Order: sequence, then structure tokens, then C-alpha cells
Amino acid sequence: MKVLIWCGWAIIKDKKILLTKRVATKNNYPNYWTFPAGTLEESDSSLESAAAREVKEEVNLNFTPTKKLNFYETITEKYRIIWFVFLWEWDWELNALESEVSELWWFNYEETTKLKVAYSYDETLKDLFDLDLIK
Repeated sequence: MKVLIWCGWAIIKDKKILLTKRVATKNNYPNYWTFPAGTLEESDSSLESAAAREVKEEVNLNFTPTKKLNFYETITEKYRIIWFVFLWEWDWELNALESEVSELWWFNYEETTKLKVAYSYDETLKDLFDLDLIK
């Protein structure tokens, strides 16, 4: 089983979380809601720089993580994925990369519990709610 290290970010505004819906053509979790995230690449100098690169690629924002929240694990048929989740608050306009994201929206915690959420993000969302970062 291949091990992947991914970096994701919890983008929070007014106690709501930004989630992106994966395009239907994705191999893993097509049409599921997720945090913007991606794989740590050899060229990334740190987990933080990987997160910043991915947020620029997926939603076209310049991003500096404010805090590392936690790490999580997802095991699929082919992969063991270790997720590092960073926090960030922002106030700019988003522009989703259409080849990666079919929709994006701000959700409160209760709304997220009714979504098809990819990977281990249901656990992350619960942590954010328990920490009073989302309502």
C-alpha cells in the first residue's frame, strides 16, 4: 500500500467552513465535498508551503497558514493517506479551478453533517466544531 502525505486547509470565515466539491472525473471520491488539499511534492520545502501551493492551484488564493490544526489518516484500497490540516481566515474572492472543483460553498457544522464528505474530513469538521472554530 502506497503512503501519501497530503496537506489541506480549513478556510474559515464568520464561523463557517469553505468546502469544495470534487469534480465527477476524479478517481477517488468523485462528487464528494472536501477541504482544498493536495499531495506533498518533493519540490515543497515544508507542509505549509505545500498547503499554500495547493490553495493557489485550486481556489486561486495566496495563502499563509496561521496554525497547524492536526493530522488525520484515511486508508483506501490503494493508499494510506496522512492529512495535515492547517487553519486560515481570509477575506478575498475565490476562483475555483474547474478541472479540480465543481462547486464551493460556505457551510456551518450542521450542514456539513448532511454532505457526502471525502476522506477523514468528517472527523476534522467535528474537531473544528468542538474547538468552536465553526458553528
